[in-house]
Amino acid sequence: MDSVDNVKAYGLLSVLQRGGLSMKAIASRAGVALATLSPFRVSSDRRMAMATYMKLFNLYREVRSEPEFQAAIDAWKVSMEAKEKFAAADTAEQEDSPAPQTEPQPEAEKSPAPMPVVEKAPAPQAAPDLVNHPSHYERVAVKVEPMHLTAHLPHPLASSFEYLIRAGFKDGQSEATDLRKARVWLKYWLDDKESTGFKVTRIDFARAVIFDTGHVFVGHLLEPIISAMRHIGRSCMDFPFTVTREEMAVGVKKTIEAVEKRLNELEQPS
Repeated sequence: MDSVDNVKAYGLLSVLQRGGLSMKAIASRAGVALATLSPFRVSSDRRMAMATYMKLFNLYREVRSEPEFQAAIDAWKVSMEAKEKFAAADTAEQEDSPAPQTEPQPEAEKSPAPMPVVEKAPAPQAAPDLVNHPSHYERVAVKVEPMHLTAHLPHPLASSFEYLIRAGFKDGQSEATDLRKARVWLKYWLDDKESTGFKVTRIDFARAVIFDTGHVFVGHLLEPIISAMRHIGRSCMDFPFTVTREEMAVGVKKTIEAVEKRLNELEQPS
């Protein structure tokens, strides 16, 4: 009977198991007896029959597109990459560590030599975050600056946006000063009876989503732009779409309230 090399047999069984399938499940789904598979996990002098191997191979072709199987394989790959990183870091640390130095023995009728200074081994670097910040994607990370969005906003809103973003970070300018400047522009736009709605393109919308994350003032200000896609049956095919003055006024008012709350906090005696 034709047989398969054990390396191939072990490899196929390992892939199926790493995909979350137990030996019992593999045997059941492939339509083979569990007893014919078990010896291959404990003995190297057995050979898998070609017919059995082909059934397992067909099972692999069937399950490799299943989300649960692929997720298990991806998780295994991540764990292996992490182990390799840790091992490389340990090896580098051992190579960089200075060799132990022995204390010199004092010579007769001479004062003892000073104790040698032993440099500390460099601290091991933190393992890379392969899930949230994989290094192989950082080279194409998207960098967005305020000007990429403010260039398409009405001037009062654009000015207020820039002051909100830089508040507390610009050298020589206090957080309170920038917040007051932002409030001036927000109120100017709100009181301007001639201010109107404005169009938002697909790329403007993407930038608004990026800026909206993690910034309380910007989150309030840009919320109408983002929520506009969820109203009136709008979809991703509706670009460019118009954010009305009424929609934008809601976000502007919330932003003014948040700014005034922060100014009160800054003005309280410490």
